[in-house]
Amino acid sequence: MTDDNSMDEKKKLKNKLEVARRDRAEALERAKIADEKALSTIAKLKATRDILQATERNAAQFEAEAVELERKLNVIMRSQATIPGSSDESQNKKLEQILSLEDPPEVQEIIKAYHNSMDKKSYDHVWRERRDLIMSYLERGEDRLSRALARIRRAEERNRAMGLDLRRWIVDDEALDLPWRPAAAAYRSAVVEAVMDAVTPQTSKIIETGSGWGEHLCNIYLEGGPAGATYYALELEKEGRICSLLLASLDPLFNLRAGFFDYRQPDYSMVEKDDGHTILLTAHSIEQVKDIHQDCLRVALTLSSRVTGVHFEPVGWQTHDRNDWRPWTQQHYERCQEKSYNTNLVSLLRAMEAEELIRIRIMKPNFIGLDYNPATLIVWEKVVSAPSG
Repeated sequence: MTDDNSMDEKKKLKNKLEVARRDRAEALERAKIADEKALSTIAKLKATRDILQATERNAAQFEAEAVELERKLNVIMRSQATIPGSSDESQNKKLEQILSLEDPPEVQEIIKAYHNSMDKKSYDHVWRERRDLIMSYLERGEDRLSRALARIRRAEERNRAMGLDLRRWIVDDEALDLPWRPAAAAYRSAVVEAVMDAVTPQTSKIIETGSGWGEHLCNIYLEGGPAGATYYALELEKEGRICSLLLASLDPLFNLRAGFFDYRQPDYSMVEKDDGHTILLTAHSIEQVKDIHQDCLRVALTLSSRVTGVHFEPVGWQTHDRNDWRPWTQQHYERCQEKSYNTNLVSLLRAMEAEELIRIRIMKPNFIGLDYNPATLIVWEKVVSAPSG
C-alpha cells in the first residue's frame, strides 16, 4: 500500500513538473515575442526620429538657400534700379504718374455718398497735406523710405504737440500713465509685430483695408516683411492711396499696389488670388464704419488657400458682457456711440467661427491705445479643410 501511494505521489510530481516546464516554455516564448515587438517598435521609432531629423536639416538648408537667393535678388534689383543716367528720369516719371492718379466718376460718387450718408468728414484733405509733405522731402533729395517715413512721423508729432508728457493709456485692459510719444511708437510696433507673427514662408500678400497714408504697410516692409510678397494699400480716399504709392516708390523692392476700397461695398477684384497665404490687416479703420459689410471678411477668405486676419480696432466693448466692463470700457462705449463707430466686427467674426469658416486665435480687449479709444487685438485664421482620401 505504501509503495502504491509512493508511485501516485511520483506521478503527481512528474505531472506538475511537466506542467511547470510547459508553462515556463510558453512564458519564455511570450517574452521572446514581446521582446521582438519591443525591438521592432524601437527600430521604428529610431527610423522616425532619423526621418524627422533629416527633415529638419533639409528645412533649415532650404530656408538658408531661400535667404541667400533673396539676398542675391535684392542685389540684382538694386543694381538695376540705380543704372547711371536712367534712375532719376525713371523716378520722376513714376512720381508724375502717381500724382496724376484720378478716380473714375463712379468711384468719386461712391466716396461722396459715403461721406454724406455717414456724416463723416473726409480725410482727403489730411492725406493731401501728408502727400505735399512727402513730396517736399522727395524734392529735397530724400531717397530712402526709412528716412522719409521717420521725417514725416516727426513732423506729425510736432504738429500734434506729441511730447514726453504723460497720458492715460490702456494696455492689456489696464490703465497706465505713459509718455505720449514713446507709447504711440509702442502702438505702431504692436501692429508690426502682430503681422510679423502671422507671416509664414508661404505669405504671398499683405492687405491693409482702410490703409490711410500707408504707414503700417511701410513699417511692416521695413521691419522685415516678406520681400517677395505683394502689399495692397486699399483705401477709400484717393490722396491716401497716392501717399502710399509715393512712399513705396522709394524702394524698388517694395511691391505695393493701391486701390479703392469701401467697407460698405467691399471689392477685392484688384487682388490676385493664389494658393499661398494672405494676411488681412485693419488698424483703426473699421472703427469709422458703423456696420461693415460681411463680405469685407468673407470674400477675403477666397483670396488664398490660407488667410490670417489681424485687427487693431476699438471694439473692446463688443467682446464681452456689459457686466464685465472696466470703467474705461463704459466711457469708450459711450464715445463710440456718439461718433457712430463700428458695432458689428466681433459679431461678424463670431458668426464666421460658428460656421467653421475661421478660428479666432487671439482676442485681447482694450489691448493698447489712449484711454478714450483703445484698440482691441483680434487674430483669426481661415479654417482649412483636410484633403479627402
